[in-house]
Amino acid sequence: MRAGWCGLLAIEKDPFAFETLSTNLLRPDGRFSFAWPSTIEEQPWDIRDLISHRHAELADLSGQVDLLAGGPPCQGFSHAGRRDPRDSRNLLFKAYLDLVDLLRPRLVLLENVLGFRHDFRASGRRRVQNFAATLKEGLLRDYEVETAVLWANDYGVPQARPRFFLVGVRSEGHSEPLLRSFFRGLESSVPNFLAERRLPHRPTARGAISDLEVRRNGTVPSPDSGGFEAIRYRRPNNLYQRAMRDGHRGPPPDTRLARHRPHITDRFAALIKDSRRLGHPITIPASVRTAHDLCKATVRVLASHRPAPTITSLPDDLI
Repeated sequence: MRAGWCGLLAIEKDPFAFETLSTNLLRPDGRFSFAWPSTIEEQPWDIRDLISHRHAELADLSGQVDLLAGGPPCQGFSHAGRRDPRDSRNLLFKAYLDLVDLLRPRLVLLENVLGFRHDFRASGRRRVQNFAATLKEGLLRDYEVETAVLWANDYGVPQARPRFFLVGVRSEGHSEPLLRSFFRGLESSVPNFLAERRLPHRPTARGAISDLEVRRNGTVPSPDSGGFEAIRYRRPNNLYQRAMRDGHRGPPPDTRLARHRPHITDRFAALIKDSRRLGHPITIPASVRTAHDLCKATVRVLASHRPAPTITSLPDDLI
């Protein structure tokens, strides 16, 4: 929408997530607002229920949709989970294909975790299932399709996060390939895109959120939750942090801090100390997790405190 696209419809099952969507993108007086079809209720929808109950209304949109962007739930595909091929969430990509058939968009886009493209082999069975290959096969009837793995930190995001991407363009009426250089072009556009905005190529987590450190800012009583403390926000430290504020002036809202009991605070301090003593400043080793009775498979500890790196200095007249 920032680039000029007009949102038509968004499918979100969770009521709380849909409430956030409504607040940000369904208000007619908002900075960005969907042109939601009057024939489809603005409410949380399970994609299967939407296709079943509003089949005709969706079919009426056929030929009017330029892009269908989606991402099936990733929990069943992620290597951080159980990767059960029978997980019902894994089959939601079929509903995505059904929606593609109904809307016939010019372009399709899908994003998911790396595990989406890896084979599943059920215990004791020879049959191998690959959901990415199945999805691509379903699209190839009508679309030219390309896939790639993109790393978020290559695109100016402070996360070492790889993601599987699939893009497709409707191939009817086209004799020449249209997507062959899509991902190469995307990659080559990054330096100019970031340079025009004076943003770093690979920002660090510290460079992105150091303006929220309590050690630097101190605390104040929370303005919206009695008995809690909040961050006494001072100012962004660099141009990246200023860009993320997106024009907001003054302290950011919702900086209330957790109110831990003393033994929890002591536990955190011990975890940090033990992790650094063992030379694991990022991922807490299994021995430490066991010693502190942690169930999480992965817990991360930031490196020891040091001055935040300057990504790009922030002139006083831009504060």
